Amino acid sequence: MSKFEKGIFIGKFYPLHLGHISTLKILADNCKEVFLIFYNDKEAEEKLSKQLGIRYDINQRANDAKAIVNDFGNVKVKVLTVPSDVTFPRDFLKIKQLVEEQIHGEADVQIFGAEEEAIYLPYKYTESYLLGEPYIVKNEKGDEVPLHATAIRKNYLFYKKYLPTQVQKSLE
Repeated sequence: MSKFEKGIFIGKFYPLHLGHISTLKILADNCKEVFLIFYNDKEAEEKLSKQLGIRYDINQRANDAKAIVNDFGNVKVKVLTVPSDVTFPRDFLKIKQLVEEQIHGEADVQIFGAEEEAIYLPYKYTESYLLGEPYIVKNEKGDEVPLHATAIRKNYLFYKKYLPTQVQKSLE
């Protein structure tokens, strides 16, 4: 029996890596229904593609995610296109409203795909819970490797092995 009804995991996922998948699995194991939400901000898209050196379109990222989570059963992939006049964290309440429209209600559990602690703060003041210890995976030696999309974008070849096969194919 699931502890929670509805969970969300929001991020740009540029790229979606094994640490995200591990966190998503924890969320899926604890919720009846889970939404993996790709936060689509056109300005950020340009910046991220320059950093990675490869254009990895939001639709392709969402399609890759759908293929990856297909076996989870209770995970739906959504794209949240944020209007250009809305900025996080300043417009948090507007973004929260957009998310609730996407998932038809409020989530009990919420995880942001962010590296900065500050991005979690608005949710700490809601009735929701945060689950998981995002972005840590084991390497071949069994050592824990912290994963951050920023590091992956800066050194894609080193971190490539920490990306799902579907994502690796899209980036080739």
